[in-house]
Amino acid sequence: MERSSSKRLKMDTPPLKFPLDGQTLDEFEVDYSSHVSSCTKDYSIGTVPFKTVTFKSILPVETAQLLLKEVKDLDYKSRENDLYSLQQSKDLNSEDSTIISSIKDFIYANVREVIEKLCHTKFNDQVDLHAIHFDKTQHLLCHSDSLSTRHTAFILYLVDKDWKSDWGGNLELFACDENLKPVSAASSLTPEFNSFTWFNVSNVSWHQVTEVLEDRSRWSISGWFHSDNPPLLPEVLPISFPTPKEPNESSIDILADWINPKYLEAAVNAKINLQFCEMSEVSLREFLLPEKYTSLINALKSAKWELRGPYDKRKHFTYNSSHNKLVEDFMNLLQSDSIAILLSHLTGMVFSRNYKETDNSLLLDNPFGYANMAVEKWTPGCYSLITDNEVECLPDRVTIYLHLDVASNTDISHGGHVTYICRESSDDPLLIIPPCSNSLDLVFSKHDEYSFRKYINSTMKQSFYCFTAQFIPREEVEQEGVEGAENEDGDDDSCGSTYAVTDDETS
Repeated sequence: MERSSSKRLKMDTPPLKFPLDGQTLDEFEVDYSSHVSSCTKDYSIGTVPFKTVTFKSILPVETAQLLLKEVKDLDYKSRENDLYSLQQSKDLNSEDSTIISSIKDFIYANVREVIEKLCHTKFNDQVDLHAIHFDKTQHLLCHSDSLSTRHTAFILYLVDKDWKSDWGGNLELFACDENLKPVSAASSLTPEFNSFTWFNVSNVSWHQVTEVLEDRSRWSISGWFHSDNPPLLPEVLPISFPTPKEPNESSIDILADWINPKYLEAAVNAKINLQFCEMSEVSLREFLLPEKYTSLINALKSAKWELRGPYDKRKHFTYNSSHNKLVEDFMNLLQSDSIAILLSHLTGMVFSRNYKETDNSLLLDNPFGYANMAVEKWTPGCYSLITDNEVECLPDRVTIYLHLDVASNTDISHGGHVTYICRESSDDPLLIIPPCSNSLDLVFSKHDEYSFRKYINSTMKQSFYCFTAQFIPREEVEQEGVEGAENEDGDDDSCGSTYAVTDDETS
């Protein structure tokens, strides 16, 4: 938003001046140009993994205290999505309170002039400015800030004077791999009251605000200077959806060794199919036999795990062991034609050439079967994000989730739930799937519907596991996509809320 002419109130505060005098500012410019980290009583310059600058005591202390009071009196909107959880004010360019108006003039003139000189650039008239506070468990995950004409990001911290790094809310900076993707935290800046941190936005300016761990609020004013010649934006590389693999031939008898026998009954399958076609999703509780479920948990607890990134897309652990026979046997089951036939019965879609209830002559010979099969471990601090280059290539699909060893007191406030949203209305979730032990969740989603797993915060004390895969159906000759089946009333319905098959309903 372009700067607006604020309605100025009568104020006793004199115009603010930049805290560095002429000589100190000259020394600072030399330090900034040297590409070497430095720290004085007035400022600090970090160079790893990218250059950041912090001015200490940017405002007179009394002014900073008055500013905090005005900031706390603003109206805030709770903001929640895959990337962040925070409280944000409206754009402060329309705010005309006394101290905030003074701070805007100071940032738009004095601070702007210094940064333009250091960066050898000229900002345009657009400046974004918001007040933000993070409460306990809130966070802002890994991102680069690269968007449109943004040039320089800045934060004026208004945290408690005794703020400690182990309270969270730190500005964490990420090192990149050879593909310029964030793979490890390289530096962490603890917010300090009345300090001002800034850095230039680029294709490697990956950073995050770590989860606030104490019952305190992390207050700040943050924003961006814009330029008609912004720094290089990250290259968005196209990602192709993997070609589905046809399921492996297997005996149908293998299902009885693993799966609750209720889910192998034709009448129960028909009822589940009716619910799935009406709601586009279904949850099958107590899916595995108890002894298999318990043995599988024990096997996963002793397995080897590998942390998976990059952090602008995900952070969780994946199974990294090929010597655990029980886990491998279950993976083979998920890749088998037997499970594909069962899923065909449950959903009404065709995932197997051997599904007897379909005339194969009416089906296109498109690639079909399973893809993206994985075993995952989710702990506090884990998440997955939505990325545009992946969204573009998603086919219509059924995704399965089988959660194991989820704490009984887990609820949505802990995070860890899978959320589905539509491209056209991303603010309104289509479906939320909370993790539930020994529950097989089946979700049909179209190419413009995508999912993420919400950041798991520190209030969840126990990790859990998940087997997941995506199944691509065979397409009908004269049909684009997959039509939902009719319900008992003959109506063609669409997505809805979770339906769980209980013992009473399947008996």
